Amino acid sequence: MKTYHNSNQNNQKQPKNKKGLIAVVASLALIIIALAIVLPITLSGNDNPQQVVPGPGPDLPSSTDPVTYVSPLEESSVAKEYSMDTLVHSATLKRWMTHNGVDFKAEKGSKVRAIADGKVESVTNTNLDGNVIVISHGNGLVSIYKSLGEDIPVEEGDTVKAGDVIGYVDVTMMTEMQDGAHLHLEMTLDGKQVNPMDYLSMGDEK
Repeated sequence: MKTYHNSNQNNQKQPKNKKGLIAVVASLALIIIALAIVLPITLSGNDNPQQVVPGPGPDLPSSTDPVTYVSPLEESSVAKEYSMDTLVHSATLKRWMTHNGVDFKAEKGSKVRAIADGKVESVTNTNLDGNVIVISHGNGLVSIYKSLGEDIPVEEGDTVKAGDVIGYVDVTMMTEMQDGAHLHLEMTLDGKQVNPMDYLSMGDEK
C-alpha cells in the first residue's frame, strides 16, 4: 500500500515557522534600539564631572611653595638702581633715560648666580645687551641677566637652583659699556617690569 503525504499540511506549517523567526528578529531589533537610546543618556548623566586643572609643571614652584631668593653675586655693590619713574643719566648714550634693571658692579669674571629656582628659557647674544640669560621661576616671574661673558655653563631647558652659577660678569652690554664690568639684572612679573630689589631685599623668602 502506498502512503501519500498531505502537501497542504506542510504548506500550512511553513508560514508559522517564518512568523516565529520574524518575531524573534523584531524583538532583538527593539532591544538593540532601546540600548542605543538608553546608554548615551546614562553615560552623560553625570552633573558634576571632575575638572583637571593643569599645574605649574614639575620644574617650577607652585603658587603655594615658598620661593628662596639669593644675591646674583657673592660680592658686589649696586652701581645703578632700578628707576622707571625718574630719569637717570647714561654715561654711554650721553642722555637721560629710565633704567629698567639693577646694575651690580663686580670684578670681570665674577660668578653670576641664579637668584631663585627655575628653568632656563633662553640663552642669547645681542649687539645691545651682550650675552643674556632668561630664567622663568613660575607664577609669571622671570629674571633676566645681561652683560655676561662668553662662557655660559647653562643652556635653554636646563633646570637651575637658587645659587647655581649660570654665567660670569663681563662688559658686553653695548648700551652700558662706559659703566665697566657689571651685571645688569632685570625682572618681570606677568610680562611687566618690576624692581629686582623688591625681591632680593626681602631676605631668604618672599
